Amino acid sequence: AAQAHLQKNIVHLDLPLDTYVDVMRWANHINVRITMTPRVGGQDGDCGNFDHNPSNDQTGMVVSGNECLFHHMTPVRPSPEHDIEECKNNDATKYHMALRTCGATDADADNKNSAKYGCIFDVCFAGPQYAAQNAAM
Repeated sequence: AAQAHLQKNIVHLDLPLDTYVDVMRWANHINVRITMTPRVGGQDGDCGNFDHNPSNDQTGMVVSGNECLFHHMTPVRPSPEHDIEECKNNDATKYHMALRTCGATDADADNKNSAKYGCIFDVCFAGPQYAAQNAAM
């Protein structure tokens, strides 16, 4: 309901072995939700291996080239990390609009554990239309 005004383009994939993928395409980003059950004998992946120990979760390539589902690897370049301080310093108008849109204060912007921090970040770097997504969470 909170996102009813946003255009949605969602692809649902029901894959073998109780694996489900939802790809949600928005105006300028995508979200992907992968749901699966643990495999007998173990498994590994960027999101973990179901042992509840984040210290042994891999990042980067976890399959060798001959196991890859895609024939050509597309190089991925990390984008610069943004923070709310950057929005505050470089675009005060947008920063204050984010605070108003999210019903937040400077204290919320300074506290990454604040429930409103994500809303402020999204409005600063993606636009006010994404404030509704945060409200729905």
